[in-house]
Amino acid sequence: MKKMKFILPLLLTIINVVTVAGQDFAGVDTAMIKQRICMQGDTFDSLVNATKPQLDTAAVAVHLVSADEFAKVCKLSGKKRAIIYLWASWCHFSTENLSNAKRLNTTKDTVIFLSADVASSSQIKYIKKVCAYYNLRSTYLINSDFALQNPRDPGRVKKFLKPFHSSYDDGSPYYILLDSSKKKIAKEGYALADLKL
Repeated sequence: MKKMKFILPLLLTIINVVTVAGQDFAGVDTAMIKQRICMQGDTFDSLVNATKPQLDTAAVAVHLVSADEFAKVCKLSGKKRAIIYLWASWCHFSTENLSNAKRLNTTKDTVIFLSADVASSSQIKYIKKVCAYYNLRSTYLINSDFALQNPRDPGRVKKFLKPFHSSYDDGSPYYILLDSSKKKIAKEGYALADLKL
């Protein structure tokens, strides 16, 4: 009986891994797979420990914003198209995409980086470390009453993006292209291709 208590959870874990791997190779439900991989919070730490770069975290600015304040920030892009890049320091897919997202800053487009992390002092230090590694000088950070809840709870981000009428569901990275008024979303999705720039 004791062996069954150990073997059954192990067997379920193996079945789960095989199922996820099978879905990945078949191209089915990749959003769920990405989310599970994102939960491996040590990916970035492993990368930094392996490369041991000199990180200038003092040069990184993390701006805490409410939903209303963020809406005002988006309007500052003027005549340029505003692209919001939603990311989280614990999500490997969204952090490794920071450099690519940064390249979207052009004469036509402005990229506004928004972190879905919690607004704790220890997390802000970690965000600065990630930003410094990817040579990103600033990011906005959700500052709300929900900051003390589970950082991976999509409800926090949904509530924050509500003024923009976003259909965000869960996960990161997430791309949002605002319309010319900067009040509503023109296009959005989990891939840059969804914006059809």
